[in-house]
Amino acid sequence: MKCKGIIKNLSKLVVSDPHYLQDVWCRYEKDFSDKKDWIVEFLIREVDEMQEYKGEKFRVQGLDFSILIKNVDSLSKLVDISKYSYKVGTEFKKAEIGIDTAQVCMGTNKKAEEINAFAKQINKEDSFENLFSQYNPSFAIQTMSDGKLGDVIEGTINGKTDFILIDGFFDECADVTTVDELKEYIVEQLNIENLEIQKDITKNQNKNDLDYDCKEDL
Repeated sequence: MKCKGIIKNLSKLVVSDPHYLQDVWCRYEKDFSDKKDWIVEFLIREVDEMQEYKGEKFRVQGLDFSILIKNVDSLSKLVDISKYSYKVGTEFKKAEIGIDTAQVCMGTNKKAEEINAFAKQINKEDSFENLFSQYNPSFAIQTMSDGKLGDVIEGTINGKTDFILIDGFFDECADVTTVDELKEYIVEQLNIENLEIQKDITKNQNKNDLDYDCKEDL
C-alpha cells in the first residue's frame, strides 16, 4: 500500500521506544521552529519469504515500511521500501531506532509531546506495581521482542531539513499484523490529513530487480 498526505503545522517528530528519555542515543527527535505543512509519502508491504543465514534457511513474515516526510519544496521522492531520490548536495544524518521494552512508537506535535511526557513519568516510578500498570502506553506498538525497529535518515540542504525517512520492519509477533492496521497507526500518530491511497507500482517486481540501497540524485 502506498499513501500520500499532509502533516499540517509540523512542530515536533519523535520515533522511539516509549520508555527512552531524550538523552538516549537510539531514538529520533526533531523540533521544527517554522511549523509549516509537510508532505508525507509512505509505503507498507507484507513480507513472507525464505531467507538464509549461515547456511540455515528460515521464514520471515511481517510488515516492511518506509515513511518519507518532506518539505513542500523538496525534490525528494519515495521510490520503494528503503529507496528514495534526493537532490544533489544533500547531507545526511542517521539515527538507529532501538527497542528495549518490547514496544516502539512515533508521533508528531501533541502526540510527540505525549511520548516525551510518558517517558519522563515512567522513569520516575519507584513502585513496581505502578510501573507495570503503566508499562504499555496505548500509543505504542507492542513488538514482543527487543532489538531494532529500523533507522531514521534526515536529509539536509544548506543546514536546513529537506526530508526525513523512517524505515522499519515489524515481524509477525507485533500487534500490528496487517497493512491496514499499520496504515491507521501511522495516519493517527503522525496526524496525517488529506490521505490519498496510490498504486504500489513496485509491489509485484522481483526484489532482485530493485536496488534497495540506491539513492538517486536529482
